[in-house]
Amino acid sequence: MRMLLWIAFLIASCAHAQVDWLEPQKAFKYAEGDKRKVLFYFYTDWCGWCKLFEQRILSDPAVYIYINRHFYAVKVNAMGQKDIFLGGRRFVFMPEVNAHQLAYLLLGGDMRYPALVVVTAAGEVLSPAHGFLDSSTLRKFLAYFAENCYEYVKWEDYNGICH
Repeated sequence: MRMLLWIAFLIASCAHAQVDWLEPQKAFKYAEGDKRKVLFYFYTDWCGWCKLFEQRILSDPAVYIYINRHFYAVKVNAMGQKDIFLGGRRFVFMPEVNAHQLAYLLLGGDMRYPALVVVTAAGEVLSPAHGFLDSSTLRKFLAYFAENCYEYVKWEDYNGICH
């Protein structure tokens, strides 16, 4: 009986496994301590590709386990009305561009979704990625930054030499 309960617990745990999303301030606080990078995921409520990306890609164990081990992940509604406080600054929704200020700044005004942005603990924006990425491409993108390959090879020339 105990074995059945243990198996049921494991199945239930796996069913709820996902990316461990953090608030931006907490993500940067943790990143300062161990030098992991912060991964921002920008989405909108109306974006069909974002929903598909979350259902098919971010729910892939190979993806979310890699993200949780190598990044501090932050999920932000790019059109959200909620103020975000980060680094002593307040970021707000900007009606003139119909986007959240933090999303607009980190994406450099290129508001295509879904979008991912990798940022160092010091706040340096390394690279945005726009659009639906399949699991394989996303894992390669993540490894490029997690393994610091960006320091010595351009993304365009990257062919998985860090694996």
